[in-house]
Amino acid sequence: MKNFLRRLIPSSLRPYLRQFYFRFRGLFYRGDKVECPVCGRRFRGFITHGLERLCPGCVSVRRQRLMILYLRRETGLFSEPLKVLHIAPDLTLHRLFHRQPNLDYTSLDLHRKYVDRN
Repeated sequence: MKNFLRRLIPSSLRPYLRQFYFRFRGLFYRGDKVECPVCGRRFRGFITHGLERLCPGCVSVRRQRLMILYLRRETGLFSEPLKVLHIAPDLTLHRLFHRQPNLDYTSLDLHRKYVDRN
């Protein structure tokens, strides 16, 4: 079934469909037990997907949440006006950095369609 869907769905749409699927599943995770540092929302837990734990709100994974915690605590990325070049961004972080008003943000990748430059 998975291989059939991979052949049926264009690769440019897969990141968006993945986000939609996990956000839909996230509707059933409302609560106050954990908070995602990427989207700032609270849930009763993260979605277990294989060995990974996904945020039900923004579909961030552990390494992304840890990176955002580090960037918030140790850098001025979210407060100072900066120019940022992000090479090979994943969709979750791309969306987060694009929304930051203090950043002059440019994303770059050879194959992904949602980036600013290919």
